[in-house]
Amino acid sequence: MIFPKPHIDLMTQKELEKMVKTLVQNKQPESIELDYKAILNLKDKAELAKDISSFANVIGGLLIYGIPEEEKELPDGTKVKIPSNNYGIFSQKEATTRLQQILNSNIRPTLPELRIKEVNITKDEVVYMIWHPQSFMAPHMANLKKKYYKRGEGEAVSMEEYEIKNLYERRLMAKKEAELFFEEEYFGAENLIHVHKGIRTTIAFSPLYQLGDFINFSDLKEYMSCELLVRLFTCWRPFGRGQTLESPSDTWRIYNNGAISRALTIAHTQDNDAQIIIELRELLDKIAELIKFANKFYEKNNYFMPLIFHLKAYNHGFNKFEPKFKYDFKPIFFYYKDYQLESIVSSNPDLPVDPKYKDFIFKKEFSAADIIIEPQKVMDDIAKSLFEYMSLSKPLYVPQINIIELFY
Repeated sequence: MIFPKPHIDLMTQKELEKMVKTLVQNKQPESIELDYKAILNLKDKAELAKDISSFANVIGGLLIYGIPEEEKELPDGTKVKIPSNNYGIFSQKEATTRLQQILNSNIRPTLPELRIKEVNITKDEVVYMIWHPQSFMAPHMANLKKKYYKRGEGEAVSMEEYEIKNLYERRLMAKKEAELFFEEEYFGAENLIHVHKGIRTTIAFSPLYQLGDFINFSDLKEYMSCELLVRLFTCWRPFGRGQTLESPSDTWRIYNNGAISRALTIAHTQDNDAQIIIELRELLDKIAELIKFANKFYEKNNYFMPLIFHLKAYNHGFNKFEPKFKYDFKPIFFYYKDYQLESIVSSNPDLPVDPKYKDFIFKKEFSAADIIIEPQKVMDDIAKSLFEYMSLSKPLYVPQINIIELFY
């Protein structure tokens, strides 16, 4: 880990300044994930694309422009490159914007998590930090050279054909496995089979790419335990409640791949069970609680991958988990306070309703980094999109995400 924090976006300008000075003072040598360049030449687009794509194609890394290199011989005779004490360059007008444009135009596919920072060193001098983690979209080609690069020890080198092939296969398999997981996982809804005549709602964040198991459950026991007072003040740890263990009305789940879900019953019936009512304010409050939990959970686990937010309101004519239970289809209505916003099944065919099961389905892509860094923006985007489905130009209600750091 190059950074003292899990993600560069979690660091302030002062922290980045301190980090650069520490690298220089400690004579931190270049490595497979760290490179220094004395100058920033925005005209050399091919070299820029080569250097940055080489990091993204392997384990990720950081390139700092404005720090000259010096060669040092280690006791075993190995020669390494270390940063010079004389560093810093003059700021270039709109350099970060131009770098972003150059890299977006000359690397394919576009780097999904590129970060560029201008960091002050003195009153007149700066360095430019370009960082990208290991890419879930690899391999990335440097367009002008028509080549794929990987990071060697201290330099970018061409990738072998088999390495490129392996990365393509990994990308396709990761996407396929994530889609399969998303389609087949009920996110805890199968536990709600006895309540509200099979009516249930699930909300979840699920990985967009399945790159393996990220969650270390052996480290989570202490993390997930908490005193009641802490739980009341922080409101981000999951919980479950219900009449019985076999039939809870609110169930949380955590998955090895980084998915988290909440299955709950917030639908009500009225007019002799003729309609299914989902109170939108209550639903948004439940989503806010999931975001609060996700914020700390993903930060704790250094998880910054892209995710899909998933909302599904079930309205099965039969119970797919227990087929012996048979129910009639009923219209699903979303309500805000005392008035109806939309009848999902009966009057709006453009909404994402599964015709086989009469389910309301809503999906929206985010990244775990969004949830960690800007949880309120994630909540705002979800609320805005849901109200847009109700043909309203702006949300009538958006919960506030207040993350309390007192106990961390």
